[in-house]
Amino acid sequence: MQKLLYLGDVVPKSRPKVGYGHGYLPKRYVDNQLGLIQYFQAHLKSVTEYPVSIHLEFHRQNAKSDTDNLAGAVLDALVKAQIVLDDRGRYICASCARVLPPHKKLPKGFCLTIKDNPLTLENSLFYNLLIHTQGEFTNVR
Repeated sequence: MQKLLYLGDVVPKSRPKVGYGHGYLPKRYVDNQLGLIQYFQAHLKSVTEYPVSIHLEFHRQNAKSDTDNLAGAVLDALVKAQIVLDDRGRYICASCARVLPPHKKLPKGFCLTIKDNPLTLENSLFYNLLIHTQGEFTNVR
């Protein structure tokens, strides 16, 4: 398990803009990504066993941030820093992100937890529910 506390602002993931015939990301987002990548490379080890689960807890001074876009920015930086190979389901079996309520005394930042989470048939929720409900769902489409 790896845990990390990052103090600083996270620029939410944004859609590429189009100009002069090609797409580009806003400079503020790109600069923030470079900072996150360097921080991750300095403080985290590359994951070698997959899948993993990732938990993110953000603190911001305003609660208007879209949690998915904040998590997307962090996941993009983890992939670019080569901490995780990819952010698809084959590599990350569970991710959870939440934004804490605003509190003026707490700094901006986030807490990241990466856990080894070998998903096997025996420990899957789907498999266990199927065993315990034998026959109840046989004709459900």
